[in-house]
Amino acid sequence: MSVRVKLDHFGLYVKDMERTIRWYHDVLGFRLSDYLPPGNTDEPAAPDGIAWMRLGELHHDLTIVQYPPEALADDKPRRAGNLQQLAYHLATEEEVEAAYEAVVSAGVPIVKPLGRGPLLGILQFYMADPDGNKIEVFSTPGLAEGGTKPEKAGFIHVERFSHVGVNVRDMPRSAAFYEEMLGFRTSDRRSANPPEGDRLPPHGIAWMTCSGEHHNLVLVQLPPEEIDQPLPFGGRGALQQIAFTVETEEDVHAAYEHVAARGAEIMQKPRPQNWSAGVKFYFRDPDGNKLEIESGMKRVDPDYGGQYAIAKKIAAGASS
Repeated sequence: MSVRVKLDHFGLYVKDMERTIRWYHDVLGFRLSDYLPPGNTDEPAAPDGIAWMRLGELHHDLTIVQYPPEALADDKPRRAGNLQQLAYHLATEEEVEAAYEAVVSAGVPIVKPLGRGPLLGILQFYMADPDGNKIEVFSTPGLAEGGTKPEKAGFIHVERFSHVGVNVRDMPRSAAFYEEMLGFRTSDRRSANPPEGDRLPPHGIAWMTCSGEHHNLVLVQLPPEEIDQPLPFGGRGALQQIAFTVETEEDVHAAYEHVAARGAEIMQKPRPQNWSAGVKFYFRDPDGNKLEIESGMKRVDPDYGGQYAIAKKIAAGASS
């Protein structure tokens, strides 16, 4: 029997933390909750800078971590990064159309224009954030709304984070890991060499769910020539972590016992959260991606975070 989790938040490594903070605020409506600048000694895991951003009233839905100088100096062309895409859900197709017009007018780089997806036929488009990460915006008609409505900021008033895509070296192995460890179920899978004209990844893809949605996690098989190549930026890639939530602190400890007993590589045993309350632990998936399971994240007031210089700069830019 596996742990039952819900997708909670994710983390990104970035080249320019303040630029990325502003982009996720201006485009997707995130607000800054907490911020530690480069040179901080308060967070040993991120001495070069870290920020926590939110869409609603929970402390964070996004963690941004500054690449260290040695990683930036090691930006050699290698294989595709570990992050394949991030996706955000809007309530209606009309909102997707309006969002597309807004980001095009604002000059946001478009990766794939507005259209219907090949698998589910949903209305979607893809854009790129400042680090070139692919961001999907879409709507699934009839899907029940979930979570807290975002505060009014940004070109796009996204409803919530929907799913994350990850590039993997062995898709069946990774799918089995997420099924056994975290209770995901495979919704759809395509093998390598799809029919001509099929717009899906050519080496295989799996869509997995831990909710009532078709998918919350997408596993994309790397091509054979890239499997043994190291990740860019000194082996970090762009995906800093994927975080899942469970209901109680007792569930966190039970989840830890479950994954540890099945041989998962543990990075951090359960401990209190540094900045957002609750408890958490970290472990790795088969590709070395950092996974978090947490519970008890605190809720914050709408103006929380206004004391930080970068938050004031963003607010000043938004009001000018």
